[in-house]
Amino acid sequence: EERPVGAALDEPLFQARREQDEPMLGHGPVGATDNVTLLYSHGHLLEFAESEAKRAHRQQRPFAVVMVEVADLAAINRREGYAAGDAALCEVARALEQASAGTMATVGRYSGRRLAAILPRSGQHAATAVCNRLSTRFDGGRPAVRTAVAVWQRGDRGETVLARACLALETGAAVTP
Repeated sequence: EERPVGAALDEPLFQARREQDEPMLGHGPVGATDNVTLLYSHGHLLEFAESEAKRAHRQQRPFAVVMVEVADLAAINRREGYAAGDAALCEVARALEQASAGTMATVGRYSGRRLAAILPRSGQHAATAVCNRLSTRFDGGRPAVRTAVAVWQRGDRGETVLARACLALETGAAVTP
C-alpha cells in the first residue's frame, strides 16, 4: 500500500520529532536526517560515533554498532521500482528503531542500502540481541536483511567501529573485541 509523504508525517514518531523542533528533512549544508527513511543522516552518525568513542575512552565503557543491510535492495529497485525500494528501506528502518528500543540507540542511514544503530554503553550482548530481534522480524521474508556487530575497543575512533561493522557485513564474519 502506497502512502503519501504527508500521511507518513502523521505517524507518532514524526509527530514527536516535530513537537521537539527536530529537523525532519535536514537543514543547512548537511542535513541531520535522511530524506527517505527520516532517520539520522550519515554525517550525524559519524559525529555521534566520534563522540561515543571519546566517551567510551573517558569512561572505559564500550559502545556497540549494529550494521544492517537491505541485501536485496537493488533487486527490489529493478523489479518493482525505486518507490518499492524506498518502502523496503523505511520498513527496515522502523524495525531497527523498534529492535533497538530501550538501548538509547541512535539510528541512522549509513549508506544507500545500510542502516546503523549506535548503542551507547553497550557491548556484544546487547548488540547481538538487537540483531536477533531483527532476524526474527525478517526471517526468510522480504526484504532480505543482513546484520553485523562491532564493539568499540580501546584506541578506536568512532569511524573505526563503523568501518569494522561494515567489514563484518562484507565478509560475513562476526566482529568481537
